[in-house]
Amino acid sequence: MRPIHERMPVILPPETFTAWLNPLPLPREILDYYLKPYISKNMTAWPVSTAVNKTTNQGEQLIHPITANI
Repeated sequence: MRPIHERMPVILPPETFTAWLNPLPLPREILDYYLKPYISKNMTAWPVSTAVNKTTNQGEQLIHPITANI
Protein backbone atom coordinates (compact mmCIF):
# COMPACT_ATOMS: atom_id res chain seq x y z
CA MET A 1 0.00 0.00 0.00
CA ARG A 2 3.01 2.35 0.29
CA PRO A 3 2.59 3.66 -3.30
CA ILE A 4 -0.72 5.21 -2.25
CA HIS A 5 0.42 7.03 0.87
CA GLU A 6 3.58 7.11 3.00
CA ARG A 7 1.61 6.77 6.24
CA MET A 8 -0.66 3.92 7.14
CA PRO A 9 -3.37 3.75 9.79
CA VAL A 10 -3.43 0.96 12.33
CA ILE A 11 -5.59 -1.84 10.95
CA LEU A 12 -6.96 -4.04 13.71
CA PRO A 13 -9.01 -7.21 13.42
CA PRO A 14 -12.46 -7.09 15.08
CA GLU A 15 -11.43 -9.36 17.96
CA THR A 16 -9.04 -6.64 19.19
CA PHE A 17 -11.57 -3.75 19.19
CA THR A 18 -12.62 -4.06 22.85
CA ALA A 19 -9.07 -4.08 24.20
CA TRP A 20 -7.95 -1.29 21.86
CA LEU A 21 -10.85 0.98 22.80
CA ASN A 22 -10.46 0.40 26.54
CA PRO A 23 -9.55 3.77 28.11
CA LEU A 24 -6.90 2.17 30.34
CA PRO A 25 -3.32 2.04 29.03
CA LEU A 26 -2.37 -1.21 27.33
CA PRO A 27 0.79 -3.09 28.34
CA ARG A 28 3.73 -2.63 25.96
CA GLU A 29 3.58 -6.29 24.86
CA ILE A 30 -0.03 -5.85 23.71
CA LEU A 31 0.78 -2.61 21.87
CA ASP A 32 3.71 -4.27 20.13
CA TYR A 33 1.44 -7.13 19.07
CA TYR A 34 -1.25 -4.79 17.72
CA LEU A 35 1.02 -2.19 16.10
CA LYS A 36 2.57 -4.29 13.38
CA PRO A 37 2.15 -4.01 9.62
CA TYR A 38 -1.07 -5.48 8.30
CA ILE A 39 -0.66 -8.27 5.75
CA SER A 40 -0.78 -6.60 2.32
CA LYS A 41 -2.31 -9.61 0.59
CA ASN A 42 -5.36 -9.17 2.85
CA MET A 43 -5.97 -5.63 1.55
CA THR A 44 -7.62 -4.43 -1.63
CA ALA A 45 -7.20 -0.99 -3.16
CA TRP A 46 -9.36 0.77 -5.75
CA PRO A 47 -9.62 4.35 -7.02
CA VAL A 48 -12.24 6.59 -5.43
CA SER A 49 -13.52 10.07 -6.19
CA THR A 50 -11.42 13.08 -5.23
CA ALA A 51 -14.49 14.12 -3.22
CA VAL A 52 -12.87 12.22 -0.33
CA ASN A 53 -10.38 15.10 -0.05
CA LYS A 54 -12.99 17.53 1.29
CA THR A 55 -13.99 16.97 4.91
CA THR A 56 -17.48 18.40 4.41
CA ASN A 57 -18.29 15.60 1.98
CA GLN A 58 -19.83 12.71 3.86
CA GLY A 59 -21.37 9.37 2.99
CA GLU A 60 -20.82 5.84 1.87
CA GLN A 61 -20.68 6.90 -1.79
CA LEU A 62 -17.19 8.30 -1.15
CA ILE A 63 -15.70 4.81 -0.98
CA HIS A 64 -17.40 3.42 -4.08
CA PRO A 65 -14.92 2.47 -6.83
CA ILE A 66 -14.62 4.75 -9.85
CA THR A 67 -13.00 4.23 -13.22
CA ALA A 68 -9.46 5.58 -13.00
CA ASN A 69 -8.27 8.00 -15.66
CA ILE A 70 -4.66 6.94 -16.13
